[in-house]
Amino acid sequence: MSIKHYNYKKNDIHFLYNYFIRHITNSSTVLEIGSACGILTHYLTTEKNCKVTCVEIDPEGAEICSKIAHKVILANVEDDDWMEKLSGETFDFIVMGDVLEHLHNPGKVLFKIKPFLSSKGLLLTSIPNLTHSSIMLSLIKGRFDYQDTGLLDRTHIHFFTRRSVAKIFNEAGWHCVKEKASAVLPVNSGLPYSYISLPFWAPLLACLRDAHTFQFKQSWVINPSPEQPEINILAFKRGRRPLALIEMMGDMAIFLYKKIASTLNPHK
Repeated sequence: MSIKHYNYKKNDIHFLYNYFIRHITNSSTVLEIGSACGILTHYLTTEKNCKVTCVEIDPEGAEICSKIAHKVILANVEDDDWMEKLSGETFDFIVMGDVLEHLHNPGKVLFKIKPFLSSKGLLLTSIPNLTHSSIMLSLIKGRFDYQDTGLLDRTHIHFFTRRSVAKIFNEAGWHCVKEKASAVLPVNSGLPYSYISLPFWAPLLACLRDAHTFQFKQSWVINPSPEQPEINILAFKRGRRPLALIEMMGDMAIFLYKKIASTLNPHK
């Protein structure tokens, strides 16, 4: 994703990175892989007094981060040269926010970052969900249109479902200890379809597992413990409940409101 797409307002920081912010403790050491232009880096440094090391592939982003972070390494995380520059170092947290989908071999990267996590550290990740109902609606309509940002970002190389997330992390030797699914309705997903586009399919799609999960947000460890027991993310339930149908109707109502608003105010 191009750096230009990271020009968010400062007030959006908690919306964008709330999962990471809540789990990263004050005055900790953080390895941030894919730091972009340093929005999270700046927050962790100034608000939580963290010592942040960034690995960033984009020269513009790395230059911006260099003014904020403790250390910045301009490198492709899939290469090995950056690892030599961190030889012997470990971190309390490793952060990979919307990174794995951009990699050619995400499983290999997950394996080789393990030595950089401290014994009681956490790997924090966010990964877009391919089975979000907005994508399902698009597929039923015969569409799979890439966009500049979001679930179908044109720079995505891999796409993940809950099962493929579990598989790739387990194969790399990681164990999930916490998860939070970020819920977003189709009408707010950035893709063109709402449940109102396919009203007969809507009840079924809305009740599918992870229908409204926009991203999988998870915490991983190398060695589970009584303090950090492993959870089975394949048993994580979202959907198949009455609330899903209420959310479906809400999605339709929001779509109609936006449609009417755009008709009444065509220049907005």
